Amino acid sequence: MLIISKYHQANISKSWVKKQLKIINNHFDY
Repeated sequence: MLIISKYHQANISKSWVKKQLKIINNHFDY
């Protein structure tokens, strides 16, 4: 169970980073 939750957490953080990068890219859209 612990391994699965860790993997799930990693996926969440990955998608969060992607979202942040998207926001930054939109913010600095030249």
